Amino acid sequence: MSLNKGKSVEIIISTYPTDRAKKQAPIVRSLTNINRSSSIKILGVTFNDNLSVSQHVSEITHSAAQALYALKLLKAHGLAQTLLELVCKATLISRLTYAAPSWWGYATAENKLSLQSVINRARRWGFYGRAEPNLIDICSKRETDLFTKIISNPYHVLYPLLPPATAHSHNLRERVHQRQLPIRGGGLQSKSFIQRMIYKDMY
Repeated sequence: MSLNKGKSVEIIISTYPTDRAKKQAPIVRSLTNINRSSSIKILGVTFNDNLSVSQHVSEITHSAAQALYALKLLKAHGLAQTLLELVCKATLISRLTYAAPSWWGYATAENKLSLQSVINRARRWGFYGRAEPNLIDICSKRETDLFTKIISNPYHVLYPLLPPATAHSHNLRERVHQRQLPIRGGGLQSKSFIQRMIYKDMY
């Protein structure tokens, strides 16, 4: 609204929706002879259109079964115990936890249980030591190591995704990082790697 002395009053009404509700984007019409895919594999990790990693977990547990069979053959041919455990870590464990920071936050409790069951089987068959870390410990360490590398290296490819640094006039205790805490999103946003690590151990 603008008021000018001696002139008529001009009223401008905005057509912007008052509720600011987000509208669902219309579904793109399928093209002829082109099938719509509900999943995509990015650098070896399969994501569904709703960011579910159940398909990825199913795929790696299937390949893990093949790795377990190969370990049984090596054991039958007399491979030493220490070497069996070494091969298990290099093949089975590495496959189960490959690129874990990218998908661990989206994995359900059922997904994690399915992956841990593979490790439990490797333990029972003598391929993985009883004192070795479980799945949660392995993935947690990998996430922490990656986040430490990101915040300490401004040339890291993921560094631009960090929130701005913050300055404190006083430090009552050591903080995990010196970054501003963004508004904590819900749903899928809260499961992303950066969002989870920013808030990890902050309280």
